[in-house]
Formats: sequence, structure tokens, C-alpha cells
Amino acid sequence: MSNFFSYPFDHTSLLRNRRKIKELLQPLMKRKLKIYVLSGSTVGELKDLIPLFLANFGIETEIRVGEYNTYYEDALFGSNIKEFKPDWVYLHTTIKNINRFPNLDDTSETIDTLIQEEYARLAHVIEALRKQSVKTIVNNFELPLVRNIGNLSSVHPMGHIRFINRLNQNIGESIDAAQGVYLNDINYLSSVVGLDRWFDPNYWHAFKYAVSPFALPWIASSVAATIASAEGATKKVLLCDLDNTLWGGVIGDDDKEGIELGPETPKGEAFQDVQNYVKALRKRGIALAVNSKNDPSLAYTGFDHDYSVLSKDDFSAFLATWNPKSVNVGEIATQLNLGFDSFAFIDDNDAEISEVALNRPEVLSFTYASSPFELAVQIDRLGVFEPTLLSAEDLKRASYYRDNQKREQLMRQASSVEEYLATLAMKAVVAPIGQPERERAVQLINKTNQFNPTTRRTDAPELDRRLDDREDVALYAKLKDKFGDNGIVSILLAGVKGDIAEIDTWVMSCRVFNRQLEHAVFDELVRRCKDKGVKHIVASYQPTEKNGYVQDLYDKLGFERVAEAGDVRRYRFDVVDTWEELNRLIEIEYEPA
Repeated sequence: MSNFFSYPFDHTSLLRNRRKIKELLQPLMKRKLKIYVLSGSTVGELKDLIPLFLANFGIETEIRVGEYNTYYEDALFGSNIKEFKPDWVYLHTTIKNINRFPNLDDTSETIDTLIQEEYARLAHVIEALRKQSVKTIVNNFELPLVRNIGNLSSVHPMGHIRFINRLNQNIGESIDAAQGVYLNDINYLSSVVGLDRWFDPNYWHAFKYAVSPFALPWIASSVAATIASAEGATKKVLLCDLDNTLWGGVIGDDDKEGIELGPETPKGEAFQDVQNYVKALRKRGIALAVNSKNDPSLAYTGFDHDYSVLSKDDFSAFLATWNPKSVNVGEIATQLNLGFDSFAFIDDNDAEISEVALNRPEVLSFTYASSPFELAVQIDRLGVFEPTLLSAEDLKRASYYRDNQKREQLMRQASSVEEYLATLAMKAVVAPIGQPERERAVQLINKTNQFNPTTRRTDAPELDRRLDDREDVALYAKLKDKFGDNGIVSILLAGVKGDIAEIDTWVMSCRVFNRQLEHAVFDELVRRCKDKGVKHIVASYQPTEKNGYVQDLYDKLGFERVAEAGDVRRYRFDVVDTWEELNRLIEIEYEPA
């Protein structure tokens, strides 16, 4: 399957095999989204390509396209979006939608006005979509194929490239993912493809394609990666082979001094660049794991090389065995408490890639043909680890997984679960969600699948409405112990009507499973419900392929199962004065309402 999505993208192959691709990926598609494309020019095959790239992230797509070049009217005055009720809108505009570029006799004031007018039209569309509570992807602008005053176009006030750069700066500064607006950087994509291939005058004059069919897969991949990231469907862990992947040569044969790494040879420099890229992923929160057929004692020594950018401490899991690599993936998944669809895998060996693809099809696997740096390019172009925002928790996530290894070691030494938990010396904050926690709350709700009884999602505007409702209960929880701080790891939202509170959203990071933090969170919910005069707390459990971990959550918390409709279970908990708190092991730092 990876052959179809290998880089550089093959527009013809993707379209010719689109039915086959969908059939092959159908078993992996666990959720469905609706996307509406607002047309600034001929959309063409985008309506087929975007669903293909989303299918590679496990997302099935229903997509509709607005009428040609009616994006403004469709967003502000049309009914199609309201009737279709999409989860996402993609605004497909290009420089062909700019009304007027500067003339050489324009004044600076005129140019400023032109920029304001162009930006205002785009802002009107974004605001109209925001009012409809739909997440929106917006293009910036690519550079023109032909410059109006040569190299001066970039620096002269009348230059068209300078005009585009100023307009793009305004767009970039106004994008706010927390408000459900995301940037699709076609300025960058067009430079990757090359302007000569990005824009084809023949296709424009004959069919009004502002982007040539050749370049459409780059747009589709970027749009799909943004959606997948916001929906929590991008990867969390990079699995790394070692020999001829992170360094040249075989550590077992060549020893530390003999492997190829660093600026002394062209290939060694390429491997060092791969390590720089992998290190950058870790710094922004992507966990790393070694998956290598190797002797573990020898494998470690490669990171002692003078030019090694990575150290063995950068890896949250380290499996160097002689087992099939798909078996190692299973072990690493268990260690990190993650599903197989959380992993991407890099390896120089086609046979190893095929073995993992056959036995762990959820894992995205990559190899290279000539330069190892192709691995970094492929991962970037497919948006495997695409971020839509960077929270404080993101930047620390890799260290969270590493700290969990220390906890696992302690658990193996303890005589009982209770002894293990008591030894952790856990402390938690359980408090109402405020502005500092808002961004992380949206991210956690949309990315969490295992501890998520309803799999209900939300966005920033909806959460803001919940936070403004003083009757609702909106809690976050942070957990730390003697090994480190896990950050914000749980969110609970409960709507209150009269004397009934309904838990409609409750998520918790897999990093803190089996620590009994749910007891502390539920204790705080009950306490706040009592303050509000709530007599009953109700909740639901709707099973999915991933949330079996919480199938008995409400039973264990003392709820009564009151109804079942199909697979959905309904629960009720009676709030009484004699209720005793469940938490016994975590020291709680409560904050006032």
C-alpha cells in the first residue's frame, strides 16, 4: 500500500488505482468525516485525491464540492454548507482569486488598501464559516509564475512577489487553530513542486485549473494531514531500524568506529542529517523507539559515536532482538500502551518493510532508494507527524513515555499493584478548565480513543460555550509522581440540567492508565455536583474498536446500569450525602471553582 503513497506522488497512479486503494484500506478506516470544498477555481481530481490520502490515515470521507468560483457567495449566503453539515471546509483559493495586483503607478497607500481588501474578503469567508461551527482549512497564496519586475519583484513596493509575501504574512498571523482555522501552505508546496509544474497555462486557459493536475496530490496530502492531525489520526511514535538507517554499516560487524556517520563522508553526513531530523521530531513530542534485529549490547554502542546526534536516552523503547520486527512492534505497543496505528517505521530493508506491512498493516512504513535522507522527506511530505498546534504537553511527551519505563520497572519489582501505586507518591491537580488549559483540553478530547466512553469530539468554540455555561462542570486533571510530571492527562465535561448532570465527555491519556486517577476525577465531579444540588449523574458507554479499556468504567465507579439500546449502555449514579470518596492513593491539590 505504501507504494501508492510513496514520494514523489504519482497523480496518474493514484487516480487509476483509487478504487483498489480504497478497498485495501477499508478495514483500517475507523471513522468517517464529511468535507466540503469551496471552489476558487476548478477543483478537478482533488475531490478524489483528498479521500485517498485521508484513507491512509484511517479516515473514510464523504466529500462535496461547491460550484466553480463561488466560494465567497457559498460561504456567506449559500445553504449548501448548512444542509450538508460538514465536519470540515477546505477553501481552495489561489493567486487567480486575487482581484488586482499593484500597478507600477500605484501609491503606497493604494497598495496597502489592496492588501486590506484582499485579506478582508478572505476574513469574511472565515468568519462566516466560524459562525457555522465548522473547522476550516485556508490556503495562503503561491508566487506568480511570471514576475512583473524581475528580481525587484521581491523588494520593490510595486513588486508582485512582495505583495504576495505581505498578504501571506497577514493570513499567517490571523490563523488560529484554537478557533478551528488551519493553514494550508501552498506557498511552500508550490516551491516544492516548482512553479513551472505547479501552474500549467494550458490547463488554466482551457479548464480553469489554477493548479495543474500534476501538483494536486501535494495539496491533497497536505489537506489530509491537517485534518488527520486535528482529528487525532496522525502518528505518535517513530520506530527506527539502526544499521543503514540511523548510521551506515552494520554495528555488529563494523563496531562503533567503523560505522559511517558524520561529515567525513557524503553518506555519513546524510545519516547525520537523518538523525538531526529524528531528533527534531523528538523535541516536539514525537516518541522514538528502536526496532532492530541486533544484539542489544552492540546496538547501544552506535549512539556513543562521536558524531551521533541521538543518544540511547532519546528512545522511549529500545528493542534490539532477533525476532521478526512485527513482533517487536507488538512489544513496543504494549510497553507504550498504544495501538498499532500510532506508529511509523523506517528501515533500509524492503523485506523488513514488507514483513511489518503484512503483519501490522496499521503501521506506516518507509524505506529509501539512494539517500537515507529520503526517509525524512517522505515522512514530511505525507504529514505523518503533522502538528496543528504545539502545546506544552506536546513538547514534553517523549519524556513522558521515557519516564513511564521507570514506572514499569518499579511495577515489576513491587509485590502488588497497591504497593506499586503507593510507592509512586502521586500528586494530582483536579480543577475547572480555564484559558491556560483550554488548548490542551481540545487536543486531548480529539486525540483520545482508548479512555473515551462516548468518543465524542469537540472544538475550541464549542468548548468555550461549555466553559461560559456556569451550570456545566468542566474539569481537567494533572498528575505527577516521583519520576516526573505527566502534565494535563484527563478532561471531563458534564452538562447540568436541573438536578441531573450528564457526563458527555471523559478522556484520559493512556500514559496514566491503571493509576486510579479516574477515582480522583470522579470524586471532584461528585463534590461539584453536590454543590450544584445535582441528585443524579448519568453517563453512557458506546463501544468502539479502541475503547474496551473503559467498558466497565462506570460499573467500577458505582453506577447502576439502567438501560441498554443496541451496544449503548446507560448508567445512573445517585448523589447522596453519605457517599465516600474513592481515591485513596493520590494526594489531591484542589482548586476553587
